Amino acid sequence: MPSKIWLSSFNKNLSEEINSETLKATSVDALNDVFILAGASFSLLFSKFSNIPVDGYIGVLIAIFIMYSAYRLAKETLNPILGEAADPDFVMEIINRLKEYEYISGVHDLIVHNYGPTRIMVSVHAEVPCDISISKIHEIIDKVEKDIYEAMGVYIIIHTDPINTDNEEVARIREDIINILKSYKEVKSFHDFRVVGTETYKNLVFDVVLKSNSDFSIKGQRALKAFIDTDVKALGPNYNSVITFDRDFTSKSKN
Repeated sequence: MPSKIWLSSFNKNLSEEINSETLKATSVDALNDVFILAGASFSLLFSKFSNIPVDGYIGVLIAIFIMYSAYRLAKETLNPILGEAADPDFVMEIINRLKEYEYISGVHDLIVHNYGPTRIMVSVHAEVPCDISISKIHEIIDKVEKDIYEAMGVYIIIHTDPINTDNEEVARIREDIINILKSYKEVKSFHDFRVVGTETYKNLVFDVVLKSNSDFSIKGQRALKAFIDTDVKALGPNYNSVITFDRDFTSKSKN
């Protein structure tokens, strides 16, 4: 029994170290053997002092424990295949690394494709100045993708979104939109903001990221857009909002 306990502990620690579901299952299997052996030993000793069929009760408890262990392992194995939110620490590390590079001012639409250990792909949109040359930003993006792969072992594909960072009017309106969206608990963030039009009529175009527990139905989106439209009109009668709603693919449903 001591050897089985040691084997279970060893495989558990190693599975956490290398993120291996197979070793985690081996650890649980060894632990199940410990419970079975302990239950059988206790039943044998108890039967010498009592006629109560304690072995049957212990057998039921052990069976329940084994079934629960099997369910938990199956759930942990299938969740990445069926789709689950990425680890928040992993997501933040990707975002922080991207923002360290010159010209990348914002990050959004980050999606993690997990195909198992050492086989993780990430797609993300990065906001860059609209007046930078294509060859320059291409050089930067190539370096980012290479650096992140070497540091984290992650294949990353970056789509660039050009934004106007020098226009004072655009910057002022952007701040107004930030203040408006802060009042809506459903909104997590917004991105791809731009102003299109003339002095008499301007479209404020942007994407709004809704929290994962928000109402994402067509009806819910229309209702939220109507409220935001009203707030945008209060900034100026010539303003019109053009909003695209995005899901938050990186948060747990409880957020």
